[in-house]
Amino acid sequence: MNSLFDFISDIRLMQEANAFEGKRILLIGAGALGCFLGPSAIESLAPSLIDVVDYDTVEEHNLNRQVAFYDAIGMLKAERLAKTMTEMGKISGAATKIRAITGKFTPEFQSDTQYDLILDAVDSFYTKAMLHNYAKERGIPIISGGTDYRAATVLAYLPGITSCFDCSINLSELGIRTELIRRASCLQAPNPSVIMTNQIAAAMMISQAYRVL
Repeated sequence: MNSLFDFISDIRLMQEANAFEGKRILLIGAGALGCFLGPSAIESLAPSLIDVVDYDTVEEHNLNRQVAFYDAIGMLKAERLAKTMTEMGKISGAATKIRAITGKFTPEFQSDTQYDLILDAVDSFYTKAMLHNYAKERGIPIISGGTDYRAATVLAYLPGITSCFDCSINLSELGIRTELIRRASCLQAPNPSVIMTNQIAAAMMISQAYRVL
């Protein structure tokens, strides 16, 4: 049986319930995937801190798949998602501190926090490549999720244990190639994204988080 779906004993379940106590997570991307991943991280992991990073604002065309923003047109995505996660934490009793960082992620990203895990929920291969290199240089585990209307994909990198994303899927080259195509195009037409595949990706990423830490 796939280990993702193995039976978990009561003892192991209690141990895993506290596995993220004191842990600090960096969540990059508060869009279609982040809307499911952020709340799932609160309810399933309950770490001590989650920083949510996204520079974008909510627009009307986001609402068909970014379900956390039904009443938030014009608001910054990171701030609105952080608010939702904070409210969910109060209801569930999670003591997680949620901070919104409303800037674009770059290789020069600075933080006053040493993160234990990075969750990648961005929809750009170029940004994914930058984020992976950031994690690799600092020895931080990273779980990366991606979706389209047909499928969900999740990759995990654990320094010193698993292959990096450049070795497994040549991410840096892929990121540069897709970014050049995007910049040369007069029309940006990303693949459609639907709710179901983002739900699946978020669940898989949370499952992988227990195995990474």
